[in-house]
Amino acid sequence: MHDRKISIVMATYNGEKFVRQQLESIRTQSLKANEVLICDDCSTDDTFQIIKQYISDNKLINWHLKTNAKNIGWKQSFWNLLHEAQNEFIFLSDQDDVWCADKIKKMTDSISLNSNVQLLASNFKSVATKDMVLLTDTKSDAATKLELPKQLSFDKDFLKVQRPGCSFLIKKNLLLDADKLWTNNQPHDFTLWNAAILNASAFLLDESLVYWRVHVDSADFSRKFSAWEMIAHPLEFYSFHFDKKIKYIKFNVDFLSHCVSEQHNRNFNSLNKQYTFLTLRYEYLKQQSFLLFLKTVMSYKSDYDMKVFISDIYFIIGAKIFNIFK
Repeated sequence: MHDRKISIVMATYNGEKFVRQQLESIRTQSLKANEVLICDDCSTDDTFQIIKQYISDNKLINWHLKTNAKNIGWKQSFWNLLHEAQNEFIFLSDQDDVWCADKIKKMTDSISLNSNVQLLASNFKSVATKDMVLLTDTKSDAATKLELPKQLSFDKDFLKVQRPGCSFLIKKNLLLDADKLWTNNQPHDFTLWNAAILNASAFLLDESLVYWRVHVDSADFSRKFSAWEMIAHPLEFYSFHFDKKIKYIKFNVDFLSHCVSEQHNRNFNSLNKQYTFLTLRYEYLKQQSFLLFLKTVMSYKSDYDMKVFISDIYFIIGAKIFNIFK
């Protein structure tokens, strides 16, 4: 066994259709993990039995499978697993993707080039479920030369996680900062990404090393309205997107409140500005206040792009129009 101490964590729930292909792509890695920790969140299908049989059939003595006593959700399951992992390097795995055969080797080689890296994300390829079964060669496309990771800098859009958690390799010590920010309504990759961005330890390996399955059961899949639905059901369209926007802004406000409580952070002034701006946005949307909207625009012009500006006007005016017809 190599001298790098590597863990893989995977949270599963009702993944019987696709989990075996992911397990195979992990088992056949060119560089093996020291431990694989899998937690099933009380699946109602055969996910647990499939994984248990796979581990047994392949005599994977360093793979460990358990099930939660009750369903606690994938966010809490992943967070628990991250803390149970014993090794310095921790890979995050979804239950339904496919890894390139040299993903572990390339990412651990790359992260070793810079001691400042605590989170290394790779690029990925989105693949429809119908095409995923056709994958037979999972070697990465890039040449074999060692790639130097590129640092991801803090900016006003830092809250937008630019890579999915299944592309992450983290160092265990990142959890010391992430624990200060995490609450059980946060996706694990959101917290890890932002903790690393805030302490200047987030880096990108510019190479696609994961085939990311795209299907309607994905946690990242959201409803799309057709043009006809928008015309035929304007109130439903409005209500759906208004509720989604309000929840999204409130989620970010709550997260930023944790960030600004850490006043020693090098980005405190920017964080505090973003926190105040989003708090005002939340208030004028909830209150349907056009006056507060105008005041906020005047104070935070640089934080608005055309999309945000127009959508906020739509939500404020739309609330007044649709309230007439309720």
